[in-house]
Amino acid sequence: MTKELDNIEKLREFFSYNPLTGDITRNKDSGRWGRFKAGTKVGCLSKRGDKHTYLLVRFEKYLYFAHRLAWALYTKKWPTGKIDHIDCNPSNNKWDNLREATQQENTRNQTPQKGKTSVYKGVCYDKRNRNWTAQSKISGKKYHLGSFASETDAATAYNIFAKRHFGDFANLNKIFESLS
Repeated sequence: MTKELDNIEKLREFFSYNPLTGDITRNKDSGRWGRFKAGTKVGCLSKRGDKHTYLLVRFEKYLYFAHRLAWALYTKKWPTGKIDHIDCNPSNNKWDNLREATQQENTRNQTPQKGKTSVYKGVCYDKRNRNWTAQSKISGKKYHLGSFASETDAATAYNIFAKRHFGDFANLNKIFESLS
């Protein structure tokens, strides 16, 4: 269960955030018999979905995503939308890796899903036509970006489209040539 505290000053009384490391630490001893010492890092990794490992922090009976706590501790206000991890690593909470985003922007910065026909985002193999297709969505509308003989050509087409339409939130494919 999560809850956003109304009083961020109360949060800041108990925790500190280091923007260079992304660590959240205790400001004072707490817990039964003071077993959690001031200065110790807080949080535990928790699986969410099939691949996202987020850092969670418990405070006053509630769980908080560490990236949302980091934002609140650093800016002294809760984020209005999502918090996007620029490098797509949800446990990297360094300040220069966090940015506010809409749900749509956050989705655009995702890595390719596992178990698909291609290792590249926006690319799939068309068995019927025996070629690679590139595609993307904007506001629920699907865009066919072309059919290609090679997987890397389709990935390049996706990258061009994503760069043009998604800007800083475009998670571009790292294209590598096959060794065969």
